[in-house]
Amino acid sequence: MKMNKRELIEHINNTLFDNLKDTLFTEPTLSITESAKDNKVTIAFETEQGGLLVGGMLKKFEKVTIPWFIANWIKYCKNTGVTLVRALLVEEIDLYNYANQKDYKKLKEFLKVKDNQEAFACAWLDGYEVAKEKRYIVKVKGAEEGYNYLNCRISLNEYFFSGESEPLDFRVKHTREMLEKAGFGWVFDCPGIAIEEVEE
Repeated sequence: MKMNKRELIEHINNTLFDNLKDTLFTEPTLSITESAKDNKVTIAFETEQGGLLVGGMLKKFEKVTIPWFIANWIKYCKNTGVTLVRALLVEEIDLYNYANQKDYKKLKEFLKVKDNQEAFACAWLDGYEVAKEKRYIVKVKGAEEGYNYLNCRISLNEYFFSGESEPLDFRVKHTREMLEKAGFGWVFDCPGIAIEEVEE
């Protein structure tokens, strides 16, 4: 049966879609080039990651949003050759010398939850976005205005109390992790401190 170029492309696409129906695959893009000089036809496939073909309709995967410590764990595992299955085995994480990391406890708690395991697998396979961490302004109650906000001089990683503005090298909006790492985790439980959650 003779086919022109358009019919050939349609036939190949239909055959691919019939064979790949209801399966995970990388979406193929078909290209056919002809050479008049040597009378040859070249067929090439390019793929784009992340599709599910259901009833002839391609559904794209959306990236999941995960916490920063999960993103760090995925990067660590992929860079050190740890497989997805092994990365999900919560009790075996310390086998990879990750137990000494500060986020080990949070990681274990996160991966014990079934829905989180599914999100982790989706992030591993299809990519992810890192959730923005909450930021906090820490203010000493009753202190003189202009000297009552916890600041950090970023270049020196030094903390001090000053005003609310954030010049180039200074930070007034801190994540919980930043505060805990700097020894200010206690501010969340202190009645003399006002904590305000803010947008970054």
